[in-house]
Amino acid sequence: MDVISPKKTLGKRNCGNYTGSLRMNNALRSWKTSKTKSAIFIMFAVAIPFLSSQGKLYSEESVETKFPKKQLTSQSFVIQAGNSEYLDWTEAKHRASYKIMQAASHHFNNDPFLVLGEEHNSTTAPFHWHFVPFQRKNNPFSRYLQQLQVACKAIFFRSTALDEKKTAKFSNTSAAPETSEQIKGNDPFCNEEIIKKQLVKEGAYVRILYDYRPIGDSHFLIVPKTHRSDFRQLTEDEYTEAAQLSQFVICKLKEQQPISDLYLLHKNQRDAGQSVPHWHLHVIANNTSQTNLWSKIQFLWRMTFGSPPLSDDELTRQVKHYKDLLNTTKG
Repeated sequence: MDVISPKKTLGKRNCGNYTGSLRMNNALRSWKTSKTKSAIFIMFAVAIPFLSSQGKLYSEESVETKFPKKQLTSQSFVIQAGNSEYLDWTEAKHRASYKIMQAASHHFNNDPFLVLGEEHNSTTAPFHWHFVPFQRKNNPFSRYLQQLQVACKAIFFRSTALDEKKTAKFSNTSAAPETSEQIKGNDPFCNEEIIKKQLVKEGAYVRILYDYRPIGDSHFLIVPKTHRSDFRQLTEDEYTEAAQLSQFVICKLKEQQPISDLYLLHKNQRDAGQSVPHWHLHVIANNTSQTNLWSKIQFLWRMTFGSPPLSDDELTRQVKHYKDLLNTTKG
């Protein structure tokens, strides 16, 4: 299985062949981005990230944050890069998004949050991330109700309109995220037997696993090799590779057949729906558009409460199929 470099741009819809590693790319980056520029960027991204003007909270590398007219929660906002589709996002845009998400996660006092991105053939809206802060709940019923309300808004009442007039100013955030390895416990994504059973491709910092309880036609989990409890502990390189490998997966899927509905998301802490104490990015692709009421209800249920597990034989078949798809190069 190849260890790949996800640096290649996927916006041209050519998935390409990959060689080398992101570690080598980082070593070669050197002074292309000066230390001074990085220091200034971090100062704004972490210390005073969201000074706003006419609905725009923050902007860097053509990535900006704005308020949607219909928020998923009272403090949710979106991160977008102009009119770009997800496959057009560059490494610089992923890195800028990482800094914005980290700053926001600390601004909200380490509260639970969801990050959700979606694209649909039924709309022409550009791709954007929804950053959705959650409230802490004391009991499972309140927790599931909150998750259900957010999922319901995202599936049934999604809106791409942005509020160009609404402004906001956030206070200073706390320090940068921890990167030290935490206690692994019973973390399945640190279990070599589980990894071997579900692994379809490997990068320098992250692995791509096939979900044994898929909630879409294709459902992948991109997980860091080092134990990271949630997004706040994730390094910039780990996130960047995860984002770019998700583009690679999507590109490969689109070579096979059109994707009608695409969801990318990561949940942070139990109140936001995180069930495994190891950060992971969901990549969920549906081939059939979910436009009728019943299909939306089914997807809402699966997104909130999960799906039945695949049989061992079916999981083995799916893993082999996607391993062949993601690791076979065209002649």
